Amino acid sequence: MKFNAIAFTVLMVIFSSFANATLIDNTNYFTDTDSGHDWLKLSETVNYSYNDILIQLQAGGDFYGWELATFDNVFELFDNAGGDSAYKTATHSTSNNVMNAILQPLFGYTNAVNQTWFHVKDFTPGGVTSGFILYEGTGRVSKHKDGYSHAYMEYDFIGTALRRISTQQQVSIPEPSTIAILVLGMIGLASRRFIK
Repeated sequence: MKFNAIAFTVLMVIFSSFANATLIDNTNYFTDTDSGHDWLKLSETVNYSYNDILIQLQAGGDFYGWELATFDNVFELFDNAGGDSAYKTATHSTSNNVMNAILQPLFGYTNAVNQTWFHVKDFTPGGVTSGFILYEGTGRVSKHKDGYSHAYMEYDFIGTALRRISTQQQVSIPEPSTIAILVLGMIGLASRRFIK
């Protein structure tokens, strides 16, 4: 009887750890289920200047309903994707292979050398935007505040990070881990009945 209880507990832990999805791909955006936000893929905002984005966020614009992400918003996304949090204090962080492997295909690559560049809401003096660069294969994350990011310039290799409250959060659906635990509990109860 002790063996059944131990086996049941182990199976519950295994099922619940595999069942929790964090990031879900939805064609032109992806959903971070931990924070409850959708993130627009960067291919949608490449070739818009930062100032153009501000205009397109208004009613009737291409990005109405979205908001500019801040550094803190992006840090939360990085953490939810398995990041190591080193990017919060360092200009360059290099131990984020898992996070980069998850996020780059979702965000999309913004240039030919498989890098992902994007602006965030935070500005530096002089009208230069701030943002991030994710480097494929190296696990490197860089915060940038540089000459490539003037608010009035359109770049074909820099997108802008936009997010919104997830449309998927409006429907309450039990997590797969909850269903797995329920099913395993029913199996455990049924097996007790047959053992007697």
